[in-house]
Amino acid sequence: MRNFLLICVAIVGFLAVPVVYSSAKGYTTWFWRDPHGQVFVNGQRVPGYVHQSKHVIIVTRTDLAKRHSYWFGLDEQSATISNYCGSWSAPDFFVFVMGDTNPPCFMIREIAYDVEESPQPAVPIVRSGAKIEFYTNDRKLIRVEY
Repeated sequence: MRNFLLICVAIVGFLAVPVVYSSAKGYTTWFWRDPHGQVFVNGQRVPGYVHQSKHVIIVTRTDLAKRHSYWFGLDEQSATISNYCGSWSAPDFFVFVMGDTNPPCFMIREIAYDVEESPQPAVPIVRSGAKIEFYTNDRKLIRVEY
């Protein structure tokens, strides 16, 4: 029994080393769901959720037939990078992991929507405190509180 326990500890330790190393070096990013995150469309709260990492916020709207996720890279002053994630949407789980190569929201854009009536974010994106506001190409105001 003791040998079995030692083998289990060794296996768990062996598997934990790459996870800890890749997280510490920045090769892997952990996204945690914000339990207080809220999504509003034209002033009305809609179903959705917000995942955060150290420098990125992923907002997912679930009020439409198909989920829509938006990626916001943040610095200290404003939302610097915004991107519509196309057919990919963040999982509905409290945590998920993403590698640094080929992130899903930066793939070659899919032509799935008419540009004038798409849920893609249009500029400018306004960030104040723990709020992000932007208009989509279909002229809906999206406000996210996190």
